[in-house]
Amino acid sequence: MSARRDDLRGNENGRAHAGSSGVHAHGWHGTLQPVADILKLLQKEDIIPAAADKLLFMLAPYIVFVGTYAAFAVLPFSSAYIGSAVDLGLFYIIAVSALVSWAS
Repeated sequence: MSARRDDLRGNENGRAHAGSSGVHAHGWHGTLQPVADILKLLQKEDIIPAAADKLLFMLAPYIVFVGTYAAFAVLPFSSAYIGSAVDLGLFYIIAVSALVSWAS
């Protein structure tokens, strides 16, 4: 039990040393943490390598998002809501997931 207590104290001391207040600092029980993370990501500078294809480098996150979203299209979330009634849904999910993982 004392090892766990020491670990918790170590985390608290580490947060204090790093100047971080933890994930519960934003909103009630951290409910605004996703908003804070989004704002932080939007403020980051995009660094594009000189040898990279600029257009493809900028489109890559959108390609991965669209592919992942497309994989969810064939999942029936309830009996009332079925995104797309595809007979080969499992094969579709495998194919789209493979393309997305290859693209990333």
